[in-house]
Amino acid sequence: MKKKGLKPAVLIAALLAVLLLGCEAEDISAGMDDKDIESVKDTIRETIEAAKESSAFGEIADAAESAASSARSTAEKNARDAAATAGSIVKEKAGDAASAAGSMAKEKAKDAASAAGSLAKEKVKDAASQAADIAREKAKDAASAAGSMAIDNFEKAISGSSGNSTSSLTAEDIALTDVDGNGKNYVFSYNGEEFTAIYTTDNWKIMDSYRITDPADMKVICQALIDENPVHGKDMVSYRTADDMVYEWQLHNMGYAYFEEGSALKAKAKDVDFDPDDQGKGIEEFFESRTGKKIDMDDIAGFLSGGVLLR
Repeated sequence: MKKKGLKPAVLIAALLAVLLLGCEAEDISAGMDDKDIESVKDTIRETIEAAKESSAFGEIADAAESAASSARSTAEKNARDAAATAGSIVKEKAGDAASAAGSMAKEKAKDAASAAGSLAKEKVKDAASQAADIAREKAKDAASAAGSMAIDNFEKAISGSSGNSTSSLTAEDIALTDVDGNGKNYVFSYNGEEFTAIYTTDNWKIMDSYRITDPADMKVICQALIDENPVHGKDMVSYRTADDMVYEWQLHNMGYAYFEEGSALKAKAKDVDFDPDDQGKGIEEFFESRTGKKIDMDDIAGFLSGGVLLR
């Protein structure tokens, strides 16, 4: 049924706008009165009803369904592909992450093992070093104690040696004589040889004294010297005795036997001089005063074994 008062151009524009452009009703109704609007609505309804009865409507619906189905299939495929791709990426990343984590763990473990090994080596080295230091100190202490004991025993032996033995030698036998009558240059005889003794204030010196080694005979000679001219002790009040002079003489003999042939020390040790400063000096003091160094175990062994005959 045709509607009056509606221009064909307006109808066509309205239908196209609704069916093809999908415009809103208010956009279509612009410039139209109420009757025109109602006419358009009726026409649209009629057109839709007529289209439903036509075969074209079914084809359009099928096409729309097919398009929708295709779109769904495509969407599903795309979703599956996306999911598969995402899964692969996740697996790849997870694999990379696991590999990286494994490598990092290995490196860390290696570093930790290396650090632990280095630390252990350092600790072992430190412990060995400390043990060696302790051992050296203990050995040094033991050597020092042994050396001190050896020196003490030797000093006791030589200090008592002249008192423990008697000599058949007498002052008359040695015949101490003032050569020039000035109380300075003397000679005495011993074992068929002549020895020189020189006196200066508070000092007696016997030349080549290393050739006389019997402590008892030394005591006789020393007593003859101090009977002629006494020598003060270290305190410059008391006087030296024959016994402490013999002890010093024996130290000189030990030095002469110990020091190297041709050395200045050996040359000096061959003559003994008795003065106040040397009274009571022990082996260590004597050795240091002559050599300028502390006595050690090697020195003790060589020094104590040299030049003194205890009888």
